[in-house]
Amino acid sequence: MSAKTLSTLAGLACLAASAQAQTGKLFVGENGSDPNNLPYCFETTLDAGFPGSVSWIPTYQFAIQGAACTPQNRIYLTTGVFQTDLYETVPGHAPVLVGPTSVAIFDMGYVNGKLYGWAQYASPSGIYEINPATGACTLAVASSSELFFALDGNPADGLLYAYSEYGQSGLYSINPTTGVKHRISTGPVGSFPNAYGMYRGIAVGNNTVYLTNVWNADPADSYYAYDLAQGDNASFVAFTNPYANSTPQLGGAYWYDPNVIADPPYPPNDLPADATPVGEGTFDFNTGWARNEGDSVCAGGATFNDVWFLYTPTHSFYAQFSTVNSATNFDTLMSLYAPDLSVELACSDDSGNYSLGSTIGYSVTAGVPILIRIAGWDYGPPSGIQSGPGQLTIGDCPDLSITTQPVDGYITRCMATANENGSEGPFYVIVSTEIDPHIGNFTFSWFNDGVPVESTYAGTFAVRSTLVQTNGFFSRVILIRPDARDAGHYQCLISSDDACDSPLSAATNIVTVSFCPADFDCDGTADFFDYDAFVTCFEDQACTSADFDHDGTVDFFDYDAFVQAFEAPC
Repeated sequence: MSAKTLSTLAGLACLAASAQAQTGKLFVGENGSDPNNLPYCFETTLDAGFPGSVSWIPTYQFAIQGAACTPQNRIYLTTGVFQTDLYETVPGHAPVLVGPTSVAIFDMGYVNGKLYGWAQYASPSGIYEINPATGACTLAVASSSELFFALDGNPADGLLYAYSEYGQSGLYSINPTTGVKHRISTGPVGSFPNAYGMYRGIAVGNNTVYLTNVWNADPADSYYAYDLAQGDNASFVAFTNPYANSTPQLGGAYWYDPNVIADPPYPPNDLPADATPVGEGTFDFNTGWARNEGDSVCAGGATFNDVWFLYTPTHSFYAQFSTVNSATNFDTLMSLYAPDLSVELACSDDSGNYSLGSTIGYSVTAGVPILIRIAGWDYGPPSGIQSGPGQLTIGDCPDLSITTQPVDGYITRCMATANENGSEGPFYVIVSTEIDPHIGNFTFSWFNDGVPVESTYAGTFAVRSTLVQTNGFFSRVILIRPDARDAGHYQCLISSDDACDSPLSAATNIVTVSFCPADFDCDGTADFFDYDAFVTCFEDQACTSADFDHDGTVDFFDYDAFVQAFEAPC
């Protein structure tokens, strides 16, 4: 019988003796297994049948770098490697983004009312205290020899517990206040890199340390539990690894008591009955912790995390309700309702040509309230329901505003033959414009010298054509392999019949796309170098570019045509 088997049997006997302490739930997650699929997180119920009773159930898809849980079941998670984001949640609720951590955090632990995390890439490396409201990190315990990628806190004794496969590898207890580190055991299966003795996740509960997330281990390798009541250098007991068909890439774990009912920080306007009263203006919101209380025609009847406002117009007018702004960075869905929720008056998923924000135009009456619901779109796993902070703006329907005017362009002779890879210069000229995001659908009509510009692109860059592209609030004309026929004065007329209660329109500045035939060397200037370049080409019978009049023959007429062009101003 192997030493590893003997150790495991001894550990089974030890834990069996204190089986009544095995309660609660153990949660494990990883930061990546199959690169094509975001990994599921798992949890199991711990009971008197441990370890044989361990049965892992998938929860949700989320890439976890570190994890910690408070005695009140407030859960903190990190994602990423070299840069990490901090999330907050409670059992049964999707993680809510807090923000980036000031240093990259691996696993985490919560003890004595403080959140800690291992920061491998910080200077110095060590255990850092994390502000759970902001993600700001400050050094608590420096450590450059032992690297505690696996970390958790034990509320029973106020200590952190960690595992290092570097330096003097093994299981440690750490006092986060004094910095004193105590090595409890060398570990269950050897030291790094022998026998893959690497554990990148720890959970502490039932006065037991649970080692999880085997780094680069054989998929059959086990998790291990260590009963702290044994004292130092005692036995570990193996239990099932839920990632039996993958190789975990870092990760975190935590223990929690399902009997503790967490108190989620629901927003004050989470329910329709608690809608925030507003008038015209701009108002902050956050759907991160919101529940699902409504539905919408725009969402096909589905329900998503939402917050509510009760708007009472100060005067009668055609109002615009919008979440299109820099403060709102997630995909919103907005609806207007009668105050009793009996009728959905209007809704918007994506704002006209805009891809993420929601904007509604609606005629309102002074003193007649309207209930506003703002929710996030559900992308399904792994992204889930979109949520977060944002701003709602209520006011007059704004005029159409051009934010980017077109600029002058220049056509050269060389564009007709330049390589598509750009090594010989461009083979196209672009004229473009953009407007501010706005409710409604907009038409961009381009003209050259008053003549409508039509798209003639046939799927190739090899021949002369025109490509007109419009995407959202942006439009452009691409002149492919242009020549003198494409020169002229370009302008775009922008209009919408449904943006406000009356049609909107605006015209861009008129810009000039010029062509100078005498610029033979295509440097943007007609000078002696162009004359010399033409003569050299004209005298070389193999240089067809000297066919200046495009009649298929290089002769005196080409020379005469070039001289006339050279003497004319460009």
